[in-house]
Amino acid sequence: MFKKPIIARLTLSALVFTVTTIISIWAWSQYNQNIKSEQIEQVQVLVEHTRSRIWTLVNSDIDHLKNFTNRLEFSEGGFFKYWKKDAGQLVKLDSSILFLEWIDSNMIIQDIVPLDPNREVLNLDLNTVNYRVHGWMRAAATGDLNITPWVSLLQGGEAFLVDSPVWIDSLFLGSITAGFDFTYEIDNFFDDNRDYHIHLSDHTEQQFYCSEPDRCDKIKVDEDFLFDGLINVNRSREIWWRMQFYPTASFFDESSKITSVLSLALSIFLGLTLSIALFFILKTNRQEKARVSNLNS
Repeated sequence: MFKKPIIARLTLSALVFTVTTIISIWAWSQYNQNIKSEQIEQVQVLVEHTRSRIWTLVNSDIDHLKNFTNRLEFSEGGFFKYWKKDAGQLVKLDSSILFLEWIDSNMIIQDIVPLDPNREVLNLDLNTVNYRVHGWMRAAATGDLNITPWVSLLQGGEAFLVDSPVWIDSLFLGSITAGFDFTYEIDNFFDDNRDYHIHLSDHTEQQFYCSEPDRCDKIKVDEDFLFDGLINVNRSREIWWRMQFYPTASFFDESSKITSVLSLALSIFLGLTLSIALFFILKTNRQEKARVSNLNS
């Protein structure tokens, strides 16, 4: 006789708790989804800024080489007598240029600046270096720039080799070739962006830059936050570098996560409190009705 009212009160209280819990979890999920969407949008904006910045700095450095070649061609070779001095100045001013070579039409390295750290390749016949022959000869024929993959140099170290052909009076004389390493300039850019991490790979998928060396081979992040795209680094001939960009742990505000979880826990607790209060209110109302009924009888 007395069990049915108790069961009814328990059922109603449990239903209230279930409904408030579902609403709390739904609201919490929507809030987190909105936060995630805002974070993804922020990352996408920074991705485009980073990609544009890298494209600009790489092409700006390569333009220095092209302008150097233009001076030789516009002076119809007269500028050759100053080439060493100008090359030394360019290497000094542009932190991405490691050295400049003069390679004649027979693919022989005739001169190089600076000489001392690169003396080993002076007078080298590039016909004996397999990875250099095809790209260099294609550049000689088309007049376009040639950009090698990230390669190990015979004199030590690694770099991109960029060949800029020199044509004077329809005669191919050779190329001015620069060794490029963009690490310093990219590092400077990322000094102000510690909340993000980037991998850069050349057009052969050889990784040449990693902003956080300890994590170069491991990408542990929600795929929604990982940008994996391409950068065209040669305006005269399509050469695409791969850029992987994603936020580091410091991007995600841990205090906000804790606050969010605590808010969910508080909401569930309030729902539980409400359901318990409802149970006792119903019980009190029933007892009051029973007392009034007994007085009337």
